[in-house]
Amino acid sequence: MRSGWKRYCARSISSTGAPHPRGWDAGCGARWASAQPSITSRTNQPTGWAEMGQVIRWLLDNSGTLLLAVILAVLVWVVAEQEANPNQIRTVEGGIDISLLNKPDNMIVYGQSAEQVRVTLSAPSTSWDVMTTDRISATIDLSNQTAGTLELPVNVTVADRFARVVRVEPAVISLKYEPLIDKAVPVSIGVVGSPALGYSADPIEIAPETVMLRGPASTVEQVTAAAGQLSILEARSTVSQMVTLT
Repeated sequence: MRSGWKRYCARSISSTGAPHPRGWDAGCGARWASAQPSITSRTNQPTGWAEMGQVIRWLLDNSGTLLLAVILAVLVWVVAEQEANPNQIRTVEGGIDISLLNKPDNMIVYGQSAEQVRVTLSAPSTSWDVMTTDRISATIDLSNQTAGTLELPVNVTVADRFARVVRVEPAVISLKYEPLIDKAVPVSIGVVGSPALGYSADPIEIAPETVMLRGPASTVEQVTAAAGQLSILEARSTVSQMVTLT
């Protein structure tokens, strides 16, 4: 135990031989040796939390600089990627079939000015290595369209996020869009030629006597009969054959 003082003085002794009750040396007035040591307790913040707090404060103070650094890094990556894999503008080999979207079953499209389009794309060379017509779709949307002659744009999409459509030829398609109707009309058959000498022709029998037409309303409504021709030229027996109707 550490001694409080190194100086020796005469002690004041009571009649009982015990040291002075206050622990003072009578001769010098100093506290006599054997003082109790002092103990200090200190609580420190955990080192990990302190370091994390410093990092967070640094991030908040430098957030603008960090954001700029990230943007610059992305730009550098994009430029490097483009230099290593540059874009090429080329026309896809082969035509792309046009598909009609959202056509109701009771409507019909006819008189379409083109069935295919030619597509020019801008894409990296690696995309061109695998580019085929199967990866490209060309569509015409008939949603909310009314009957009549229409001029509609062709929408082209590519199954490649790096490819960009540069040109579509033709970009607009003309077509007729009408209700689809059915109509029953009689069959009319004309006889061509005469049977062989000594033979005569009886009235022809037609089966069926009516046929059903289906098509655009403007066309079907003008039809009054389905006509055909039957040749009996130099016939010597009953003639039975299929006839094409128009």
